[in-house]
Amino acid sequence: MKNQTNQSEICQYCNLSDCECSDQDDWDSCDSPKPKTLYSFKEINLQNKSLLAEIRIICKNLIYVIGLAPNIAKEDQLKKLEYFGQYGQIQKLIVIQSNTFNPPSHAAYITYRNEQEASLAILVNIIIIYLQVKASFGTTKYCTNFLKGQQCKIKDCVYLHQHPKDKDNTQVLKKEEMNNSKWLFSYSQKLAQTNFKKFYTKINYKNALQKSIFPTTQNILDNMIKERIVDPIQQQQQINFQWEEIKETQQQQELLQPIQQKSIDIEKRVEAVILKMDGDGNSNSRFKFTNSKNVPQDYEAIQQIKQYLQK
Repeated sequence: MKNQTNQSEICQYCNLSDCECSDQDDWDSCDSPKPKTLYSFKEINLQNKSLLAEIRIICKNLIYVIGLAPNIAKEDQLKKLEYFGQYGQIQKLIVIQSNTFNPPSHAAYITYRNEQEASLAILVNIIIIYLQVKASFGTTKYCTNFLKGQQCKIKDCVYLHQHPKDKDNTQVLKKEEMNNSKWLFSYSQKLAQTNFKKFYTKINYKNALQKSIFPTTQNILDNMIKERIVDPIQQQQQINFQWEEIKETQQQQELLQPIQQKSIDIEKRVEAVILKMDGDGNSNSRFKFTNSKNVPQDYEAIQQIKQYLQK
């Protein structure tokens, strides 16, 4: 299968213009160069520090985006719902500016909460101002301080300071294979499509934006159906999901209601206790409490009363 661009036909699986891949199954036998070493993290000898320094770990919630025109390559803008914000909750976004290309083309690293959100963003394939915007899963490496057994003093260090928890599903590359960017983009597309098959029936497509610069979740679904990567969603499946979503929302509200009610009751009981201690409005009682941090003794006393009533 091929995607039409303004210059030539590019294979969506290997990113080569002269590829003969007819479908996803042909990708494995494609002539696109593949890394010699793509293996599971569980095969790594953790005692071999020199090897750990050479590997690059594929992060399933991190994406690397290229083809960003200067007018959209801004952190605040890319986080908007019309762009990458619609695919999930962005935890971190870093724009990498470059003037090497003509026209200028920038890149970005975007961290989502999970692999599902990142996979949606990777399925974006759009041309804006003659530039093809596409993404792959991002990679990271070990912090040199961690490998030396030293404490890292770099604030907000972006490198790894511990081993991945899911060793079975974490994949790694050797550093020299990172030059093979074509393979990494095509590999990411294939993996994102596989992930999409697992969760696409659970997406509420009615929440898709009506107007968006980037493809919406509905646009992505339509494209995956057109390419015969997934089957159309049966109406009953979507209704069942929406009903489950409504029930989940109701359950959350029911859980919050007693907490909110208890908070209100405590405030009323505190008022009643203070009123008794203060006496009525005409009383000359010296116990006049002020619920303000400006009067620390009174404020502390009221907090102690609240703690007692909550027991």
